[in-house]
Amino acid sequence: MSAAGSDQDTPADALPDESTFHSAWRAACITASGDLLADEAELALAAGALADRLAWVFLSGYQAAVRRCFPELISGAGWTCLAAAEGRGGPACELSAIDEGFLLSGEKSWIAGAGALESLVVSVGEGDARCFVGVEASAPGVSIDLPRTPDFLSEMTQGVARFDEVQVAAARILSEPARGLWFRGAEPLYVMLALNACLQSRALAAGRADVSTLAGEAIDHGRTLPAVLDQKAAILPGLAELRVLTARTLAASSELVAGSP
Repeated sequence: MSAAGSDQDTPADALPDESTFHSAWRAACITASGDLLADEAELALAAGALADRLAWVFLSGYQAAVRRCFPELISGAGWTCLAAAEGRGGPACELSAIDEGFLLSGEKSWIAGAGALESLVVSVGEGDARCFVGVEASAPGVSIDLPRTPDFLSEMTQGVARFDEVQVAAARILSEPARGLWFRGAEPLYVMLALNACLQSRALAAGRADVSTLAGEAIDHGRTLPAVLDQKAAILPGLAELRVLTARTLAASSELVAGSP
């Protein structure tokens, strides 16, 4: 499969595991100066064009979505994750104040791309009291386990994160509950952008200009939506239209993706 806008060919099944895809993602998304592509849509598109399976399409869009919604909490150019899900009997995440800032303790039950994470955005609390905490995966007190092989998106590592009195500075806490609502729109938006980039890449490699054009139309529409993520009246119909355009592209490219992992 050839990446959109690239002269290099990526053989089918060339990215069979997360480590291989992670290396390809870094090569495509981090510039020579060591900076990540600044525009989240471009980030999703560049990585999505490389993807040879659904798990990598999801991760391509997911990384862009987390960065779009929580830029002030993410340092570095590596993979990150929104740690929001709780359950499986683990304690809920809590912050307790100390003289030097805060301590984060608790557990999150679903961590995407857990095998290659460099940072996490941790959701704490509910409703108007909800906040988001930025922590490094390597920080003292942070541990990430990989307890099972997932049934869905099985190539993507999916872990459990535990926080044992992780010290957090006040500047690493974002008290804007609405960011969680932004993410509800951002995740499907950027995943669909990545999917259309993947389909366009395959179409270009196969000489299917018709499919490439359809994917391009979906991408063009998707590019208009990040600006309205905080506007419910605009983002909901915008996502609905993007779903229609993406479904149209998928229907036209069924033979291109037949047999894909």
